[in-house]
Amino acid sequence: MWKPGRIYVTRPVLLNKALRGQAHDQTHAITKLAKSFLDDFKLSTWASSPHARSNQSSAITTWSPPEPGRLKLNVDAAIPKGRAKVGFGSVIRNNEGLVVAAVAFPYTGAENVATLEAKSLLLALRWCIEKHFPVHVVETDCKAITDALDHPKEDISYFGDLISQIKEALSHLPVAHISHVNRSANTFADKLTHWALGLDEVAIWNGDDPCNLRDFLSL
Repeated sequence: MWKPGRIYVTRPVLLNKALRGQAHDQTHAITKLAKSFLDDFKLSTWASSPHARSNQSSAITTWSPPEPGRLKLNVDAAIPKGRAKVGFGSVIRNNEGLVVAAVAFPYTGAENVATLEAKSLLLALRWCIEKHFPVHVVETDCKAITDALDHPKEDISYFGDLISQIKEALSHLPVAHISHVNRSANTFADKLTHWALGLDEVAIWNGDDPCNLRDFLSL
């Protein structure tokens, strides 16, 4: 049993299952791989396009609390250039802005930004399911994810497979709704991702008083 207000480092056993790729039919392996490369290129190109920047500018720019009695989950990923190690961060807060729980995942991988952001979200959702956190609102600053969820289409790339797994995870959180926000509205999760870069194992914080975590992250 965790004690409130403590940070715990744990080996990511169940959670790391989300990082494992699905088995592919060898007959279609080459086609899927080529399609994956093409989709990854399109995602990278779209992320730097004027259309993407204009959509980001219209996103929510400040964090707002959920309605009374509800929980909000913010998710992010820190992806430093030239480094294989990335950081995933998630934080759950209530309508008073108090931290209910938070988690920081270190991860090593060289996928594109959208794919890593999707992995971060999938891990966060599975963590909420495993620990029975009934989140109502989920926020990410990766618009490629919300676009893929809002406008579903056939996608056999690795990113598309992660989106399918995210949808499956959401089926276990039937009241949860995912929306896109500006990075400025995702500051707490962003701080956790950068903290995760210095970790070797998953760190989980659980408690009712957020003060020590805020001080620890210099928020």
